[in-house]
Amino acid sequence: MERSRRKFLLASTATTVGLLAGCSGSEEMEETDPTETTTDRSMAGTTGGEAATETTREPTNTPTMTPTTTVSPTATATSTAAATSTPTTTATTTAASESTISIENSTLEKQESSYRTEAYALGTVVNGGSGVSGQLSLEARFYDDEDNLLDSTTGTLPYLKPGETWVGYLPYLDDGEAVKSHEIDGEYETEPPKLEVDGVSVADASMSKTEYDATVTGTVENSLDEDVDYLGALARFWRDDVILAGGLDNITDVPAGENWSFEASYMGYGERWEGANDFDVIPEVSIF
Repeated sequence: MERSRRKFLLASTATTVGLLAGCSGSEEMEETDPTETTTDRSMAGTTGGEAATETTREPTNTPTMTPTTTVSPTATATSTAAATSTPTTTATTTAASESTISIENSTLEKQESSYRTEAYALGTVVNGGSGVSGQLSLEARFYDDEDNLLDSTTGTLPYLKPGETWVGYLPYLDDGEAVKSHEIDGEYETEPPKLEVDGVSVADASMSKTEYDATVTGTVENSLDEDVDYLGALARFWRDDVILAGGLDNITDVPAGENWSFEASYMGYGERWEGANDFDVIPEVSIF
């Protein structure tokens, strides 16, 4: 089945950027000391350490968008970066409970490391609706002081429940000295994953961290009486009440009744995974 997609837009935000001193990749949200192991969000709660000193930079605008059929959203740009397109929001499905996804704000941050200037965008995405969304995708585009597009970065999350917040981290992958402004927009699928699947469940899930990543491990218990063509584990990594990122592990051609041990990891630029102190994970099943 083809999934319906919607777009949401936040025009360019910053003509000036926050310049931070310290290690590569830190950012404006509260950090916690990493712990070795924590439990599922559905269980006993979260763990965390002392808060690090934080630098907070206010967003320049806070747009709110409610997708409806064939709407072309607009936003007032406060930087000189030219928008490359005008996304159209098109809703093709109607449900009793629908997700309403918006980018509440975004910031552009720059930080000096030992080797270069690190630049990254943070986009705060909220589900203000009454239903669960499908996969979300954020794209940040980075511009120099003459409004030339330098590069773009994309980040994804498997789903967002009502009232939840995702702060997407979108790094500029080269030396960020030339980056002066940015734009963020994105899209999401209106068809959500099934949060509960009959005959399939997650057991013994836990999170561990190394110097390279954070990983959720566990077992998908399978009591289905037919072979499974695709089996996945959709993990989300949290810091307190904010989702940092998603992780995925999957396997194909699973025999009927056979369990599967998974490892869904969160790694990447900025060592942002170090701040994760909680997680959740659901199974995903396809039988063709």
